[in-house]
Amino acid sequence: MSLPSFPNIDPPIQREDAVNQILSSIAMEELGMSHILNAEGEKLQYILGTLPGLSGPAATVKDVLNANESVKDLLETTTQNQLLLRAKMQCALDTTPAQGPAGPAGFTGPTGPAGPDGATGPTGSAGAAGAAGETGPTGPTGPAGATGAAGPAGPTGPTGPAGRYSPGMDGPTGPVGPVAPPALTSQPPTPLLQITREAPSSPIHCATVYWASRCLCRMWGRAPQRSTSIKPAASLFRK
Repeated sequence: MSLPSFPNIDPPIQREDAVNQILSSIAMEELGMSHILNAEGEKLQYILGTLPGLSGPAATVKDVLNANESVKDLLETTTQNQLLLRAKMQCALDTTPAQGPAGPAGFTGPTGPAGPDGATGPTGSAGAAGAAGETGPTGPTGPAGATGAAGPAGPTGPTGPAGRYSPGMDGPTGPVGPVAPPALTSQPPTPLLQITREAPSSPIHCATVYWASRCLCRMWGRAPQRSTSIKPAASLFRK
């Protein structure tokens, strides 16, 4: 028995092509296995007489048991083959081709649309208070507000103590005094010092001295004495 030999492939295949061919062979084996399983199923249908278009002699119980044993052996062989194919496929997939040096960086693409806003993070700790700024100019005075309602009257304070001196009662009416002499109808006399400086022969001088003497006599309780050198007042005023 000779050793197997591979045909010459021109041009020679690369590592990536070899991996692809291994995967293709696994797929072809799976396809052949599916046809074998389909044939076993048709065999059971023929024995049981359920295969459409074909009919044969009636099968005995022994024929059915023999057919069942044959299908069982084939399924066990198929299961083992599936394990081998799975291991071969896994090795082919794990074999990565050798990577060459990295190529030059491509051009920067356009900026994509902004994504949705993320959730707000926790608030950080408050920083130190900054220095106070300069005081700004005073703003204009605002309009006067409306006058508020008058508040309720406060309670009446306590009454202070009474004064030290209170007004007394009215005293009794005093006695009636003497009646004053009737007032003179003529002009009141000029002061005696001024009249004596007038001339003795003046009528005014004589009348004034007369009336002054009468008043003094009344005050002292004496009767006036008539002098020959002083004329009566009536005769003086007749002129």
